[in-house]
Amino acid sequence: MFGQTAETGDEWIFPRTGIKERRIEQSKHTFEMVGEACKRALDSAKIAPDKIDMIIVSTTTPDYAFPSAACLVNNYINAGGAMCFDISAACEGFVFALDIADSYIKSGKAKNILVASGDTLHRIVDYFDRKNCILFGDGAGAAVLSASEFSDGEDRGVLSSYTACECDGQKPYFIYQRLHEPGNVFDEATKQFLGNAEKLHNSYIYQNGREVLQFVSKIVPKALDEALARADKNISELKYILLHQANKRIIDHVIEKYGIDPGKVPMTIEKYGNTSSSTLPVLLHELSLAGKLEKGDLIALAGFGSGLGYGAAVIRW
Repeated sequence: MFGQTAETGDEWIFPRTGIKERRIEQSKHTFEMVGEACKRALDSAKIAPDKIDMIIVSTTTPDYAFPSAACLVNNYINAGGAMCFDISAACEGFVFALDIADSYIKSGKAKNILVASGDTLHRIVDYFDRKNCILFGDGAGAAVLSASEFSDGEDRGVLSSYTACECDGQKPYFIYQRLHEPGNVFDEATKQFLGNAEKLHNSYIYQNGREVLQFVSKIVPKALDEALARADKNISELKYILLHQANKRIIDHVIEKYGIDPGKVPMTIEKYGNTSSSTLPVLLHELSLAGKLEKGDLIALAGFGSGLGYGAAVIRW
């Protein structure tokens, strides 16, 4: 379908990205899409919405400048008096939100927290930019974090986390989307492609893929090493390492450079494309749905992207 604007197709896209499919949400707002993911997470956790103390939403495509997407999600799921706020951390957002939620729970300030990510990236993609438009899809995911004590005495949940941002030189501009730019010639073609130009921004995602690859190949091992050290765990103990689904080439490069067993690094990029910070909760959901996660499994998550920010967490399922 990208042949209409980007003059390309599966024979060019798949070998370079590992992507065969992506989703475009044309009926729901971002907060509604995130809200549906939150409902499923609550059902899975068997926790009523009114038991949620806090909602953190990671998104780069909120429907409103204010109120926050988290406030709208709160209303959507009837969570009542939960504290609500958004974070804008792009593809690393889920790990950042996880770190924030873990801090609140361990401090005793909250017991049950909804951590959600979601983006309708089709709104900010330039469908004439072949290098970037082929990567992004819409998606949402959510998880419930709760303060709990286990009779077996084993720690579960978030064991450790590490987050950082490298912002020297031109790094913050390797991935960006400017706001408030004037209209441009792409809107009419994108309207034909999507049929909903009224939902589009007048600015688009830009990404320097080569610089991002160099950045990721350096910082993902660093982030994983730091998170594992803080948890006093070894990479050999991990059942899975969940990496942000940016591009299969990037993931393969990290696997090779770090010497990771490919069997430990599941991927969903072929099915969903890059859905920004929701790739990690979507990965968790897919593994859980397939029965591949068992109580006590040790998992590491790593997110990276705009900023350039990155982070990792070690969790016990």
